[in-house]
Amino acid sequence: MPSQSHQPAAARPIPALFFIPLIAALGAACTSSEAPPDGALVDIDGIPRGTLAHPAHGRWSALLFVGTDCPVSNQYAPEIRRICNQYAPAGVQCTLIYSERQSTAGQVRAHQDAFGLGEIPAVIDTGQSLAGLAGASVTPQAVVYAADGALAYSGRIDNLYMELGRPRQGATEHDLRNALEDLVAGRAVRTPRTQAIGCYIE
Repeated sequence: MPSQSHQPAAARPIPALFFIPLIAALGAACTSSEAPPDGALVDIDGIPRGTLAHPAHGRWSALLFVGTDCPVSNQYAPEIRRICNQYAPAGVQCTLIYSERQSTAGQVRAHQDAFGLGEIPAVIDTGQSLAGLAGASVTPQAVVYAADGALAYSGRIDNLYMELGRPRQGATEHDLRNALEDLVAGRAVRTPRTQAIGCYIE
């Protein structure tokens, strides 16, 4: 009687059904990086302000990455205050993000008082996790999320600086204002990315 040959286990074909959950898992892993960042925002007074992409108040989240010791960032304090005051009634939640490694609540409060920013919620990001999630690399830099949590704008506040150390007499392009105007009006942001100029977030 002829002996029966047995196919080695390693050579046996793998059922197609085996790949279905594997493909699904890989697909989920690939798409998860596209989800809005969920970094929690808790201000220096311990008040929750939502997350990076989903504000606790309003429809749109405008994050302003600033620094206490950055001259360029400090120069923009009046414009930041004007923009936040103007667009808050329209549903824009502004949040100041201090991503300096040595920032304390006392230092941030003193900075806000000195530059008239006390009415804007401030969050300390000494570990720089929020800067990493939002893709912020310099101060000042604006990052704006749309109502659905999608990144709508990232970059400079305006074009006052041609390059570091070379300011114009006045800004001629107001990129952050334009982005907020477009969002409030229900339009696509005309220029979603610009190059921010300022002090590097270490």
